[in-house]
Formats: sequence, structure tokens, C-alpha cells
Amino acid sequence: GPARSVRTDPLGLVRRVREWGEPVVLHVHPRTVRVPFDATGFQVDIEGVVTAKLSSSDVSFHALRDYEPGDDQRSVHWASSARLGKLIVRQYEETHRSHHLVILDNTEGSWEQDPFETAVSAVASLGLANLRESRTVSLATASEWVPTTSAMRMLDALAELGTAPRGDFLRRVREVIDDRPGASAVTVVVPASTTDEQAARLSRLTPVDVPASIVRIDPSAARGRSAVGGGILLDCPTLKDLPRLIIAGGLT
Repeated sequence: GPARSVRTDPLGLVRRVREWGEPVVLHVHPRTVRVPFDATGFQVDIEGVVTAKLSSSDVSFHALRDYEPGDDQRSVHWASSARLGKLIVRQYEETHRSHHLVILDNTEGSWEQDPFETAVSAVASLGLANLRESRTVSLATASEWVPTTSAMRMLDALAELGTAPRGDFLRRVREVIDDRPGASAVTVVVPASTTDEQAARLSRLTPVDVPASIVRIDPSAARGRSAVGGGILLDCPTLKDLPRLIIAGGLT
């Protein structure tokens, strides 16, 4: 676009070209699959999201109930206990924080076309899974951050994503993790050329209390899951294998 009309004389000596409207950028979004997982890497946080799970000690008050053996005495509500003549304790709702950090190795020369599209689709699927649940998600590549303020902005940016100049991807991952100290789970999507040892080194970059998953896109490999370093390695041949790997226990 835009559409054009051309008028000319019968001899073709003179012609008039007119454009109708302005050019419009059309993004072809990456394919995505619905990822059937409840966000992992939750951490208790006073500013987190209130859940339906009850707890004997948290910051979001829920109700009062009778004392049970083993309850923390600090939760006793003394005014109600004195009025009712029995011990009454406070019941809370747990508050959780979820911040999923997803990193894509898009280094130049590391990918063939089809596997790279699968990798971008995997990243998009993980991003959407978090955004649908109103959970914080950050996406980074070997050279830049991908906006995640909305699903549309994220998908538009991923549609334009290309490869990045060669560099030290391990250092880049370390910098990204340092830049998001609040991340409660980290997933790194890598090409088939990534060895198990390299995957292990990547997984060791995360803090000990933050789950690390390395998703290796390898069309020639069998779908599988194995422990590496401080995390797990998921061999994902195709996009449709991603939900199956997660159902089988990935990203935990």
C-alpha cells in the first residue's frame, strides 16, 4: 500500500499517478499456543497479589477462627478471645508475587529460519500466558528489551524481531538478570547448538531461590526434560511440544 490510481493518455505520453491514503504497517504476529501453567516462581510479598489460599501468617487479613493446636500464638486475637472465652486467631490470605523473566538468544548465525520462528513463538506464548493472568513478565533478547506493557505491543515487537550481532550471550543473560532483581522465575530460550554444559552455566546465573528453565529449540531432538546445573533443560522440537513439556513438569 497505499492504493494508487494511474491515468494516462492513449499514447502513453502523459500520465497522472495518485495515491489514496497513507501507508499502514501490517504486523504478522508470531504463532502462539496456550500455555497451561500457573505461573511459577511465586514468592511471598506484602505488595503481591492476594490469592485464595489461606495462611496462618501473612499480611492480608481474611477472618477470625477458633484456635487449633500448632497455631502461632502471635496470631491470637486477644479482644475476641476475652469476649468469647476461648482462643481466637486471625486467618490470612497469602499474597504472592510473580515476575517471569524470559530471555531469547537471537544471536546472528545461531538459527535457521524455521527454528528461529519457533523460538519467537515460544517466547510470545510464555509472555501471553503471564499477561492474560495480569502477572508481571519481562522479555529480553541478546541485544534489547521487548515491551510488555500490552499483548499487542509485545506481539508487534516480536513480529519485527531479527537476529542480534554476535556477542557474549552469557554476559548478556547475567546483565539482564541483574537488571530484574525481582524476577521470581527465569526462562532462557536457546538454539539447538547450545550444549548441555552451556545450558547448565546459564541456569547457574539465577539466584538459588529462583527457578531456572532452559528451553532448547531443536527440531531434530526428541521432546524431553533433564536436570542441568541449577535448573532444568527442556528439549522442544516444535511449538506444539511446549505445552506438553510444561504439563509434564517443566518451568517449575
